[in-house]
Amino acid sequence: MYVGLIIVFNEFENDVLKSNFISSFNKLKDVKICLVCNNSSDQVFEILSEIAHQNENTTVVNNKRKKSNTISIKSGARSLYSDDNLKYVGYIIGSDNIEILKELEDFVENYQPILEFNQQEIANKKVRQTYYQSLFSVSESIEKINSETIFTTRRQ
Repeated sequence: MYVGLIIVFNEFENDVLKSNFISSFNKLKDVKICLVCNNSSDQVFEILSEIAHQNENTTVVNNKRKKSNTISIKSGARSLYSDDNLKYVGYIIGSDNIEILKELEDFVENYQPILEFNQQEIANKKVRQTYYQSLFSVSESIEKINSETIFTTRRQ
């Protein structure tokens, strides 16, 4: 399966979490990961480069100036699209590293249901989406999956 994941970092405060990110990325062998440094700090870019160096499926995009999250997602998507032909690309944006790491761990745990959910979403669309329109939020997908699970559990 051709899956990509874009993670936007506005900062990287806690250097201790680096090993947690690396171990989560190593669990995603089939996923191409793009880390987007949305900060002018060279320190954040260096930390993300160190993390990417530990996993062969990970690349880093450096925005020279702080940009909106939408622009950062698009720059990550361009990077993934130019390197690979990916069918499903999700993104994670968080206010801090702990929030991003939690969402990443949720993605690792729910990888298959998220893919199945997004396959179904794409199949239900009557008009074929462009590459950028087909990007999906990992947190929104998890919320929808959880709400559907609760709804079907209540109906039974």
